[in-house]
Amino acid sequence: MKNFKMLTFLLISLFTLSSFSKEIQIHYMRKDGKASDFGVHVWGDAISEKDRTVWPETIGFKSEKVTLDLGDGEFYLMVHNNGQIDINPIHIKDLGDTKDIYLVQGASEYFDSYDKALMASQKIYDVQFRWIDHKTFGVLGHYDNQDYKAYLYHSETGDIRVSDKDVIVDGQVDHGFEMSFSGDFRSESEDFYKRFDYLRSHGFSKITGDINQESARNLSKDHIAIVIRNSQGEIVKSSGVHKASVLDELFYYNGDDLGSVVTKEGTQFKLWAPTAKNVSVRLYHEDGQESFETLIMNEENGVYVAKSDQDLNGKFYLYEITQFNRESGKIETHLVTDPYSLSLSTNSKKSQIVDLENSYRPQGWDTHTVREHHTLVHPTDMTIYELHTRDFSIFDETVPEKMRGTFAAFGQKSSNGMKHLSELAKSGLTHIHLLPINDMASVNENKDERIDIFNKYGDIEPDSPDAEKTILEVLESLPKDSDKQQAIIAKIKDRDGFNWGYDPHHYMAPEGAYATDSMGAARVLELRQAVQSLHESGLRVIADVVYNHTFDNTVLNRVVPDYFYRLDHFGNPTKDSCCVDTASENKMVEKLISDSTYKWVKNYKLDGIRFDLMNFLTKDTMREVRRKLDTLTLAKDGVDGKKIYLYGEGWDFGSLRWLLPSETVHQWGAASLKMGLGSFNSTFRDAIKGKGQNERELFIDDSYLTDKTHNRETVKNALRATLNDWNGGIYNEPAESINYLTAHDKATMFDHLMAKVGMWAPMEKVVQMQQMGIGFISLAQGIPFFHAGVEILRSKSGDENSYNSGDWFNRLDFTYTTNNWAKGLPPAWQEENLHAWPNWKERLTRIPAPSKEQIMGNLEWFKTMLQTRKESGLFRMQTKEQIAQKLSFNDNVRNQVGDFDPRLLVMKLDDRVGQRIDPDNKGAYILFNTSWHDWLDFYDEDIKHNDIKLANSLTQSQEPRLKRLLDQSGAKRDEAFVDKRAGKISVPCMSLMVYFMK
Repeated sequence: MKNFKMLTFLLISLFTLSSFSKEIQIHYMRKDGKASDFGVHVWGDAISEKDRTVWPETIGFKSEKVTLDLGDGEFYLMVHNNGQIDINPIHIKDLGDTKDIYLVQGASEYFDSYDKALMASQKIYDVQFRWIDHKTFGVLGHYDNQDYKAYLYHSETGDIRVSDKDVIVDGQVDHGFEMSFSGDFRSESEDFYKRFDYLRSHGFSKITGDINQESARNLSKDHIAIVIRNSQGEIVKSSGVHKASVLDELFYYNGDDLGSVVTKEGTQFKLWAPTAKNVSVRLYHEDGQESFETLIMNEENGVYVAKSDQDLNGKFYLYEITQFNRESGKIETHLVTDPYSLSLSTNSKKSQIVDLENSYRPQGWDTHTVREHHTLVHPTDMTIYELHTRDFSIFDETVPEKMRGTFAAFGQKSSNGMKHLSELAKSGLTHIHLLPINDMASVNENKDERIDIFNKYGDIEPDSPDAEKTILEVLESLPKDSDKQQAIIAKIKDRDGFNWGYDPHHYMAPEGAYATDSMGAARVLELRQAVQSLHESGLRVIADVVYNHTFDNTVLNRVVPDYFYRLDHFGNPTKDSCCVDTASENKMVEKLISDSTYKWVKNYKLDGIRFDLMNFLTKDTMREVRRKLDTLTLAKDGVDGKKIYLYGEGWDFGSLRWLLPSETVHQWGAASLKMGLGSFNSTFRDAIKGKGQNERELFIDDSYLTDKTHNRETVKNALRATLNDWNGGIYNEPAESINYLTAHDKATMFDHLMAKVGMWAPMEKVVQMQQMGIGFISLAQGIPFFHAGVEILRSKSGDENSYNSGDWFNRLDFTYTTNNWAKGLPPAWQEENLHAWPNWKERLTRIPAPSKEQIMGNLEWFKTMLQTRKESGLFRMQTKEQIAQKLSFNDNVRNQVGDFDPRLLVMKLDDRVGQRIDPDNKGAYILFNTSWHDWLDFYDEDIKHNDIKLANSLTQSQEPRLKRLLDQSGAKRDEAFVDKRAGKISVPCMSLMVYFMK
């Protein structure tokens, strides 16, 4: 190990404090002398806008001095190298007269003197070594038993320091416990690599020692370090150990009673905290009270238990936990909420005990069922509509003001929003997918402390002449291509009530900002009422869950430090999902996830679960989720767990991909499980809509909807659910393919088309393209997925990432008056938006918004497509074999001069092959004509010899353009455009037609 005299000390000078300038030097101390490879990321109120860094930007430790402006307030700093975090965020409130800040590699605090920093730098903060099982450790690098020796040290107080050639434990030189190098991890069993593939792929050496399980249990509560010495006795490596896998081995708990549970005998508390030295329960009778009583918890093999003979339903509590904190290098005591919280106080300050079996149940909850507009036999009978709870009602004036933006709005069945959803349900919509409804960290649940666009403008600009107007009124008065709207939203974006919610804080409790009263269990009752109301309207409910990360580590890491989050092979927390990645390869993390999904489905009678960044979860985790849900029964639980549909994002990236590549649940990984697990079909999205995952792709006209037919074969594959019996296929069965073009993230379908063709396509054509896209989603094999508002031409004024863009850019209008186009330039704090400003400014200026008639016409088309899918099981085939038998593409398509024309794509479904699916029809033709101006013809011998009828849903459709076309056809509506003698169907330009073979 290098002497600390050789450590790198680099300086960054900061800023202005209060009203005077003050130069602060930040020193960064690393054992390896590589400080220049890292940088400091700084943010907070005290840091000026021009100097504030945006993740993952840093100020590099490369120059002697960098000056930043610092004003009043607090700020944060963290150190990383391209996302490899060395120092987690440090919150600095008051520097006083301090002129130097010393940061030490791995430490979670700053030091105000060199001497303090030097002492701290001798501590071991990192966890590069892995404790694999009770007698086996892994260390990165090649070490052999002849040249190196390994020694284990432990301290109950957490005081282990390395100084020159000595290891000092609790103030005394310690010689440690000698262990042996035992080769590497390249010849283990295949089952071993499911959990520890990185030990092989990244070249870890194996260390073994004579440690039995009982000794390991005792050691697990201590600070543990391993030091490697060379043959001359010099220290060449030292590190703490990551205990996750040995904790799984020794302390795994399989019970279903973690958290607070009310029973006939009283109330029980159970917390899994095997590294804790002491745990107690602080019981508060009211959240606002500071007084509490203490319940001592007793440990039972890593699980701390306390029991009260009282029924404590509705009371609040915290855990008080004492244990070693690696990041501070100390034994610390923390107050922490329960990871298994089922309800919380305002802003998650305390956990709440709730008896969900016997209370907070709306009238009729136990006996209510889903109103069956459309019977579901198989997952392919589903149609999914993705909706954000706040978006749904925040602008709906037919909802009482207090209920707007909350779960309670779904119970207002006479509101514009619920009438809208009910009409969609009657047409064939089956499921509402709600963006995350669990407790999130980024919205202040205290409404009195928030500033929303309904507040007075004077709340953000007190000296403005518009101070008495609402912020909404000021926004509405601005030019449609102005940058002022986003600038106003920037001032309130972290103070308003809007966020998508992909920043979970507690996994099992509903979000308080979506309740009319955020203090406690109103959130539970009102979410149940919302689910019941949607069920009674004919809509099943899916919850979006975010198990790949948490907003921060202040709950889970205080319960079991370093256990719940994934480390890279260097021992650094990974943040590939945006925040600290959870480690589902650890058994109690897997259990947390499976317990959470189980509780959501059982407690709220949910009908499906959608997993955010599912590719960060292991295959075993998804198997366990499925297994546990399958134990739910109607008789016992009021829910048939086997009918719960699971799907998620299966993108091929992230920390699990390079740690355990064979275990990641990306699209192919999900399909390999062969358990009907759905994933979003990016092949479908990109083939039909065109590329749009960044601002450069977005403005390139490459969409099949805009008549670009270069990827015709890929579109065919997409229409048959991208099954793996074709080239480029992924899925085993159609139920695994979630067919979508847009979702909450990236541009809406309307904005996507505005970017690609809006400058030269009349609005009439843009609407037709959107309708064509809706048709592709509706009639492809697989499961249709629609972004809320696609049916009413929803726009976000070009915003590609509106997660905290507020109500202004995320508006839904169920009066159908506006689609929210041209509401100002999209938010500049999103880099992709800012880069696209020149393109958006031109479009927002020159392109008028669609009319109310066009919005309502698109809505009618959406209903028509839902009804069409509902009309025949041929659009909802259940197996790959059925699709292979019955689905084909006939390329006998011609333009007006008789030449082949790729702009007409015809999918034929022939029910005469194999076992019949549709008792009323022999087959169906689905014809997509993407030509802007040309009618195109399709020829087939079956047209000559069979009765060919336009789908009933189309003949009765109220969509204006279709009605005009049918009225002008000169034939019966159900025979329009069919020339039986010629065996021909003529398809109008920019049209989708569906005919049945009777």
